[in-house]
Amino acid sequence: MYGFVRLTRTTRGRRLALSAVLDDYCRTHELRMAALFVEHAPDDFYSPAFVGLLDTLALADAYGVVVPSLVHLGPARTATDRARIILSAGARLIQVRLTATGMRPVGTGVIAAHRTSALKVSRLLRTRREEPLS
Repeated sequence: MYGFVRLTRTTRGRRLALSAVLDDYCRTHELRMAALFVEHAPDDFYSPAFVGLLDTLALADAYGVVVPSLVHLGPARTATDRARIILSAGARLIQVRLTATGMRPVGTGVIAAHRTSALKVSRLLRTRREEPLS
């Protein structure tokens, strides 16, 4: 399992907290987060972090990608396109929903299975309300 967060302007504490949430989720579900990719470039679709994630998804034992929310894949269109690329690599895309107070996982949703279209992901992005700290 690989984590991905998009943090264009944030504190080190927030980065560590999001990392801990993703790690806790993986541990709770008997998964191991092998690496966390942190994106800092707000407008670069193929940022070093995203390209690194794609490179690791090409490995035989890559299970999936876990994100705090879909917003961490980028703005709506970028997130839809990135989700499509992740899914076309044969990986699962899992969102960890956060509480506003304790930043603890309260549930998850597999955003899409291997054959889900980009249109379905796009609909999720438009209809899903994000938690305040996601």
